[in-house]
Amino acid sequence: MVHAISFANKEDKRYNNNNRKRKIAADGLVVVDHARGIPALVIVLILFIVWKATLYHLKCHR
Repeated sequence: MVHAISFANKEDKRYNNNNRKRKIAADGLVVVDHARGIPALVIVLILFIVWKATLYHLKCHR
């Protein structure tokens, strides 16, 4: 009886570890997704700033 309970607990632990690993992997994917999104935002911002600066520059020289 005691042996069966300890075996069940061991199985439970293994199951929880697998779930934890899966959750960590999922969180990692989310972080990677955000990291992939950040450079795109930065590039868009830089382009926007350059475009604004160019417009301002042209306005000054006209």
